[in-house]
Amino acid sequence: MAKKDKHAGGRPPKFKTVEEMQAKIEEYLTVKCKDEIITDETTKQPVYDLKGHLVIKYNPPTISGLALFLGFQDRSSIYDYIKKDSEFSYTIKRAIALIEDYAEKQLFIGNSTGAIFWLKNRGWVDKTEVDNNITGNGLTITTREAKK
Repeated sequence: MAKKDKHAGGRPPKFKTVEEMQAKIEEYLTVKCKDEIITDETTKQPVYDLKGHLVIKYNPPTISGLALFLGFQDRSSIYDYIKKDSEFSYTIKRAIALIEDYAEKQLFIGNSTGAIFWLKNRGWVDKTEVDNNITGNGLTITTREAKK
């Protein structure tokens, strides 16, 4: 008699309900991704840099960070989960949109190089298209520029 697999067709789902996953996503975004003011171990006072600014450990939300926090192997696993289980698709896509929103906001605070790179890898484009048309016996040039 052949032994039946406990979970035929792959691993069991990480979450039993959408609400359970949503709670874990909220914990990641509000607790795990909270920036921390660095304090001196001895005095417990905030540490300042040479310019007098507070030293802060930034914990920005990332797709990889979310995937690991949710217990996935890597970020590609989170995308696989979207495809595999449509019940959780909206919740995961919304969490990814919140992470993208964070990156997008970085464009407005002067720390944008990394955000631009990240957004371009998420499908955003930064290009100019020029359409030149020449018509008639004479020379007529129409130029149209579109920025996306």
